[in-house]
Formats: sequence, C-alpha cells, structure tokens
Amino acid sequence: MKLIDEIKNNSILIITIVLITTYHYHIQRNLEAMFFKKYFDYDSVKRPLSKCKENQNNNSTLCIGMPSGHAETMTILTSLLYLYKFIPLWACVILIFAVSLQRLILNVHTIIQVVVGIIFGLCYVSIYKYFNLSINSFLLVLCIGLLLKLLCIV
Repeated sequence: MKLIDEIKNNSILIITIVLITTYHYHIQRNLEAMFFKKYFDYDSVKRPLSKCKENQNNNSTLCIGMPSGHAETMTILTSLLYLYKFIPLWACVILIFAVSLQRLILNVHTIIQVVVGIIFGLCYVSIYKYFNLSINSFLLVLCIGLLLKLLCIV
C-alpha cells in the first residue's frame, strides 16, 4: 500500500512539473518577449536570424529572442526534476547545457538571450520550490505574467 501511494504521489508530481513546464513554454515566455519588445531596444533583443536582421518580420514578437524560451523551459523542467529527486544533478546540468548550446549553434539566440533564459528559469524554479509546487507558487507566477501583460498595455 505504501508503494502504491508513493507511485501515485510521484505520478502527480511529474504531471504537475510537466504542466508547469508547458505553461511556461506556451504562455509565460510570450509575455516575457512582449515585455522585452516594448521596453528594450529591438536590436538588443532580436534573434540573430537573417529574416529578423533584414526586418522581414516587421519587429514581430517571433523575432524577439529575449529570453530564450527553450533554455528557460529546460531549466525549469530539469531543475524541478532534480530538486524532487527524479534525475541527478549531472543530468540536469547536461540537459540545460545541451539545449542552450543547440540554440546557439542553430543561431536562433545570442549568448545573452540563452543566459537570461537560464536565469529566468532558475528564478521561477526558486518560486516553485519555495512554495513546494503548491497552488500559491503557480498563482505567484501567474501574477508575474499578469504584471508583464499590464506593463505591455500601458
């Protein structure tokens, strides 16, 4: 019975981590990109892609590469998996490094965009860990997203 409860708790924990990661990848990173587009010089936050350099996308949010959503999301996913003892630290570090390096090699982000993505990811992980993945942690992150959105409207 104890083993079944542990499996059930671990399953719920993994599902929670996956849902949090999905939220960050599909929603939070877009709010961050809109914020950077509004408050920072476009040339300092745009992706190093040729279509963005030539302004073919008319300064669209797709060309805003700050922060790297892939680096941020991978940092959140692997750090939470590490903190809740699903993977070892070396696996966490290698996965974050591999995804970050891939973004640089493909020339879709600059080094600073990847580093900021990792830093943002670690900040969110700190919030989730502090509140032990409770609803309060998610509400705080939602408030951060709402604040970013409101700042973009003003």
